[in-house]
Amino acid sequence: MDIPLFPLHAVLAPGVPLPLHVFEPRYRALVGDCLAAGTAFGVVCISEGREVGTGSVSFADVGTLAEIREVVRHPDGRFELVTMGLARFRLVGVDAGRKPYLVGTGDLLPELLGDPERVARLAARVRSRFVRYLELLGPEGLAALVAPRDDPVALGHVVSALVEVDLQRRQGLLEASTTEERLAGLATLLAGETALLERRLAPHALDPRLLELRRN
Repeated sequence: MDIPLFPLHAVLAPGVPLPLHVFEPRYRALVGDCLAAGTAFGVVCISEGREVGTGSVSFADVGTLAEIREVVRHPDGRFELVTMGLARFRLVGVDAGRKPYLVGTGDLLPELLGDPERVARLAARVRSRFVRYLELLGPEGLAALVAPRDDPVALGHVVSALVEVDLQRRQGLLEASTTEERLAGLATLLAGETALLERRLAPHALDPRLLELRRN
């Protein structure tokens, strides 16, 4: 499948909203094409390079389709968007010459569960530790999205998006081959983060990029 690519210094997870302010001409063209065709675009995390301007850019080969849910089109061509992560994909190729923006060729990644009994235990552990994590963050943390209660796949993706972690590790959580693997990683991560917060060894807050309007 062809995927219009929107590289960002961010990792988008399925089931998580992402607001965007789109002003650069190539990405205005991307949004215009997606709106006209009623299709999603692919958000991929930049590993090297810049979101805007000229120059080469390198990015992860696993990203997430972003569906446009709300749009405001300004007279000067800029867009204000609210998008929602839909499904993960793996890139197998990139075409830099067909459109003003990059167009990837990729395949959707299945959401494999893993061992159901272990997933259930891990989901309960992650949910409990995430609630404690939000309590320790205070009012800002408690205002975050509520962790899904009955869907371990959604739980893994939402918590991966909200926990404070560097982009490389967040990308690793996105790329986990199964929900079991993702939840196991989150359980370990949250145990360490809550221990630090309880000892007040380091101030933590949700990644501000998740709370502010993304700009490109």
